[in-house]
Amino acid sequence: MTLYHAIGDVGSGKTLWTTWLAKHESRSVYSNYKIKIPNYHPLKPETLNTIEEPALIIVDEAYRWLESRTSGRVINRYMSYKIFQSRKKERDYALTDQLEETVDVRYRLMTNFEIHCHHIIDIGFQYVIFKNSAFKAYRPVSVIMPYSEAEKLYPLFDSWEEQPIDEGMIFNITEDKGEILKNVDEIVDFLLEKGDVKSYSKGDVSDYCLRHGYPKEYVQITYNALKVRRFDQVPFSELGNVLKGSPIPKDENPKRYRLRP
Repeated sequence: MTLYHAIGDVGSGKTLWTTWLAKHESRSVYSNYKIKIPNYHPLKPETLNTIEEPALIIVDEAYRWLESRTSGRVINRYMSYKIFQSRKKERDYALTDQLEETVDVRYRLMTNFEIHCHHIIDIGFQYVIFKNSAFKAYRPVSVIMPYSEAEKLYPLFDSWEEQPIDEGMIFNITEDKGEILKNVDEIVDFLLEKGDVKSYSKGDVSDYCLRHGYPKEYVQITYNALKVRRFDQVPFSELGNVLKGSPIPKDENPKRYRLRP
């Protein structure tokens, strides 16, 4: 197995370089950005567990999966297991990043080739290639990709394609939870249309959120909202009668009012 790590600023040609690798690859190519070649396959973290054939695996903006500041996170450990196992199989990895330090140190130590990418105005893209070895020192090699060659690769990928941000992170950093609570209320309304509130367990809520693409952070807040619906809510105008123990007027049709923070 060979592990490549391309590093450089925005527009320095990192994705251009991995696309060049993919174009000249005869094996299957799995990538988390779309490459318009016949042997391309979309890549998600769970895909790594299903790849059986020899392949080139490209992870663009690798910090999303291999963030150094969260090295104990499940996806970091999962990725390290898969890369270690790939050493026994015909699978190569190509990672791209803007800063070397953003990637977990374990992967940096496993890197075989570190490619420093630079955009040279009026000339093209420079790739300074460092071969890493614990036993022998190698001199870096510099390669220039002229614009004429780069232009042949541009139609194969979208350089403006953004990698999606983890939904759980979006949930945690959102200060105004109004839209989230609206989604939660819609989930609860749907569940109550299908069954009685007392019939749902937290596992049921978790299963629903998983199947419908909601972040796991929705589970507890949705379950809490569901439990609130167990109580009949009456209009505020009837608060006095409630405190007196008086029955609600029969001609009044109490509705269930959602309790909101």
